[in-house]
Amino acid sequence: MNRVRAGLTGLALVFVMGLLAAALFGPVGLVAPAEGPSETLATLGVAPGAEVETVPEPVVPAPESRPMTPEELFNEPPLPAIPADPNAEADEMSPIMPPPVEGELTEI
Repeated sequence: MNRVRAGLTGLALVFVMGLLAAALFGPVGLVAPAEGPSETLATLGVAPGAEVETVPEPVVPAPESRPMTPEELFNEPPLPAIPADPNAEADEMSPIMPPPVEGELTEI
């Protein structure tokens, strides 16, 4: 219990020291107001609450779309297949390409 009390007392002491340092080294006086108009909307020439004229955007109709029929869906041309390597030798494990030999580089 004494450790907790000592820890909280130390924390409070650090907090009070921080407040004192901020009070001593903080700003001394008020900053003078800037010269000129204080109304920023007046400098822009805008009245508060003025309505803005909006130009309506032209309405572009969406292109017509229709669902695909089963004939169109299933009668599309097939995608091109990946061609086999013409330099590859057939193997009993892989009819397309033989397994690489140790020390041989295989290009992909």
